[in-house]
Amino acid sequence: MKICSVICEYNPFHNGHRYLLNEIKKTGRFDQILCIMSGHFTQRGEIAVMDAYTRARHALLGGADAVIELPTVFATSSAERFASGAIRILSSIPEVKAIAFGTECATKDTLDQTASLLLEEPPLYREALREALERGMSYAQARELAFAKTGKDSSLLRSPNDILAVEYTKAIFKQNAPIERLCIPRVGQGYRETAPVSSFASASSIRANREDSAFLKGNVPSFVLDDLPVSSYEKSFQIAAMTALSLSSTEELRQIANCGEGLEFALKKGDYDYNALLERVTSKRYPKSRIRRILLHNLLKITESDVQNALNAPLFLHLLAAKNSSMLSALGQSSLPLFTKGRDLLSLPPVARRTREIDLFAEQIYEICSGLKIPKKIFQNQP
Repeated sequence: MKICSVICEYNPFHNGHRYLLNEIKKTGRFDQILCIMSGHFTQRGEIAVMDAYTRARHALLGGADAVIELPTVFATSSAERFASGAIRILSSIPEVKAIAFGTECATKDTLDQTASLLLEEPPLYREALREALERGMSYAQARELAFAKTGKDSSLLRSPNDILAVEYTKAIFKQNAPIERLCIPRVGQGYRETAPVSSFASASSIRANREDSAFLKGNVPSFVLDDLPVSSYEKSFQIAAMTALSLSSTEELRQIANCGEGLEFALKKGDYDYNALLERVTSKRYPKSRIRRILLHNLLKITESDVQNALNAPLFLHLLAAKNSSMLSALGQSSLPLFTKGRDLLSLPPVARRTREIDLFAEQIYEICSGLKIPKKIFQNQP
């Protein structure tokens, strides 16, 4: 069996996602499509619009054959860790032969060139990066500037989809993973655009305009529209995050993933409103995405050690959904144990157990914030 994989969030699943899955099928080169998807919280440091099991079911209805969960420690981390964790898990499955992703302008050649330079870090690049960081630039801005100083085209370091494609390539090279890359040009709206459009709207636009039923009908499949909640869980999530922050000491915050550098003190200066805190702490050096992730990690008690340990230890495959049992034999060939619901955590080694416990805690927090019990139906009949 030849499997093509997709690393995704599907927050929510929309017509652009369905387009990518159809483009994979059009190649005629793969027997199955496996998605590795974020759980109940996202890489932007936000609560997902729907729980992971519902979004996984949508992926099956949209063309995927199975969905496994990207552990929360990776799903809520920086693009580099997000990609590295996903590739580590996918490369444990022998029959995963490729990864497909949408790109703005990337090709395999330009991805190779960009990823190779970033991994090599030549002296000119390192010096320019250091100088930019010392001037207070964010890491992403400093990296793009330093890359341009080498005389190379830095365009792949500007758009979120191309940045992720670069990070997937870096992870594949660094881990020597035998995974081919399938670049599929994106169609429709840009990742950050939120204005309503008639077709192929971004997930950001769909989340921002969820009360516009006519807009939604043109941009998400009917099975997503039927499940998409009109109201957001964001407010209750923000209250939970601020409550956790108020109960955390600066020493505890210092241990949280991607915190430190004095951010622990800035976060404890007395704001009681989530958005007000974001506005106050955000700077050129510390973008909102990083602050949101820190607040989420503090709520879920994900430490820097948790992420580092997970990046360097064997973990597990957690199945969220499958159309039928045919994929199970392929997943069973992984060097990592395959888990469905109801398995004993004690059978996992310490790092994997801690990583899975974080997933389960995130699930509990999601249920509290949404006020809903998560429906866990793993197997879905062929639509």
